[in-house]
Amino acid sequence: MTEIIKSGAGIHEGFEFQYWYGVKLIIDWKISPPKDSINPPWLKEEIGRNEFGIFDDIFMYKDSDYFFYQAKKSVSTKGGLIDENELLDDKSSLSILEMYLSYKKIKKKFPDENFYLINVSNKAISGILREIIVPNENRIEDSFIKNSIKKDEKIKLREAIKEKCGGNELNDFLKRLRFIHFENPEFEVKHKPILPLNIIQNVFNWVKKIAQKKFTNSENKISYGDFQFLLNINELEVPLRLGFYSKSEFPSEILYDYSIDFYSQIDGTLNDIDWNKFREEIEDLRKKIIKESQNRLIRIEALSHLTLGYIIGFVFRSTTGFKLQVLQRFKDLEEIWEYESNNRYKIEKDIDIRVEMSDINSKNLIICMEFTEKPIKHFIKEYLTNYKIDYNQIIEIVTKPPIKVNQVTPLINFIIELILKVKTIKKVHIFNAIPLALAILLGYNFNALPTIQLYEFDMVERKYIPSYILKQKLGR
Repeated sequence: MTEIIKSGAGIHEGFEFQYWYGVKLIIDWKISPPKDSINPPWLKEEIGRNEFGIFDDIFMYKDSDYFFYQAKKSVSTKGGLIDENELLDDKSSLSILEMYLSYKKIKKKFPDENFYLINVSNKAISGILREIIVPNENRIEDSFIKNSIKKDEKIKLREAIKEKCGGNELNDFLKRLRFIHFENPEFEVKHKPILPLNIIQNVFNWVKKIAQKKFTNSENKISYGDFQFLLNINELEVPLRLGFYSKSEFPSEILYDYSIDFYSQIDGTLNDIDWNKFREEIEDLRKKIIKESQNRLIRIEALSHLTLGYIIGFVFRSTTGFKLQVLQRFKDLEEIWEYESNNRYKIEKDIDIRVEMSDINSKNLIICMEFTEKPIKHFIKEYLTNYKIDYNQIIEIVTKPPIKVNQVTPLINFIIELILKVKTIKKVHIFNAIPLALAILLGYNFNALPTIQLYEFDMVERKYIPSYILKQKLGR
């Protein structure tokens, strides 16, 4: 097959930017498939400058409309604005003249079709340009400009654009012109909580392959790159969204497929919470999902106590046939965490293990997990002393926050292996300061283990209290 590729493609930072935007288009299509299955969307990358001018990065057909993209990431400046100087500079990658000449080429090729010219950039369009170049009729005419703010500046800019472009099709050109601000592609695409991260990464790798000259248009499929990437509409399940809240009011503005509001059921202190009742509700929810849906891929979104996180994961544990994704919220970031059995990352170099031996005849193992910046061991020792709990050993697991996505699976495996190594143990006491998503995924992987005693930290009393015993079957 004949391949075409622009000079330097895959080397310049802008091409990485373009590939990520291609992934975004595919994901957006997956989330909102077209109503008209007779005309499914298709995309082609690197379509050829000689045919379509500067809008040659991505060519998309969707719902009877054509979309021509150019994706430009500025490497000299981070972000900033697209202003009139950049637009009027003939040497600029965002030259209005180049856009207009490209429009004329495309118009000649598609005289009777509806199409749009889309500039994807890490720079936002300035206010004055936004008010003149917008998808509406007659934005460049006197009727719009004369009654607006900064009228003189807009008139001057309008005349400059007319002088650059000329022609009777200027308004039609501007009606079809779009500017999309796409600041951080990896964050905006990869961390978008829609599809599993491994799928998104695979799509990115595929999209990054060099372009092909011809492609196949087939129902409910996308062709992209120098191979056929066939994304069947049912091939990748969109996860069911489950919401669980016990530490904040339930967010009424978020639409979940299934949810439980635990917050409104809590009236009193941590000691008053009936965790077994909460587990019963989650067990009933799991049965309801099995009855109502064939989908076993679920995405957990929660703001809850760690104990509830363990229970949620345990109810939907891997042996039940469910596949879990968990939304982990950091201060400035949201990530999707999941257990990936093929993850071979070596976690040992990232963690510090401290073991304190005590009574070798004791059947109790103490696990202390410190994955935040708050040390907790002294609170644990205080609890063990006050309640005269003997223990075989305390295993303290410490790592510097924040936990990265690639560390999640090996960290879970490491913790479970530590528990299983101590053969004589009958009960494991888990004290932790960890991300909620990790607690959920640990519960998801707790199978064939000794009895697990969970604890919650009482922020008022500044001490640990026992919360729930995690058993295979419900029971008090």
